[in-house]
Amino acid sequence: RDRFIGRIQALARAHDQLLETDWQSADLAILVKTTLLAYYRDDEIDRVADGPPMPLTPRQGLGLALILHELATNASKYGALSTDDGTLRVTWDEMQVDGRPHVRLSWRESDGPPVTDGAPKGFGTKLIKRVCAYELEGSAELDLAPEGLTAEIVFPISKGE
Repeated sequence: RDRFIGRIQALARAHDQLLETDWQSADLAILVKTTLLAYYRDDEIDRVADGPPMPLTPRQGLGLALILHELATNASKYGALSTDDGTLRVTWDEMQVDGRPHVRLSWRESDGPPVTDGAPKGFGTKLIKRVCAYELEGSAELDLAPEGLTAEIVFPISKGE
């Protein structure tokens, strides 16, 4: 129930951002930082999240809001955000794939509880991979290494719906 409500809240935050632009675009930097405000103070966000403003289509913004919420929820329950010693670093930039601009977003957790399972499983993993494939038209690589989760998400920069 709590996870479902959290997903609805993540979509609501993305909708708020889209309403501010008359449903034209969302910004990747704002989506990441808004998600992390649930776990960090405003003055700490720039230490954790780093990347340029990057416009997204409404579809991409909504999809990415779900993915970020899922990653943050899992980190707060099982990973780096579940302990005072854990660290999280979220970065994004633009890269070229086959001559087309793409976003590369990296989510890296470390210093959290030791990870004993080598591969992420469950509904959250399926949600991340499916939203990435169908809503972002991209890919998601998840690696649950002993030192913490790493997620690499790559998707094309769209100029319209």
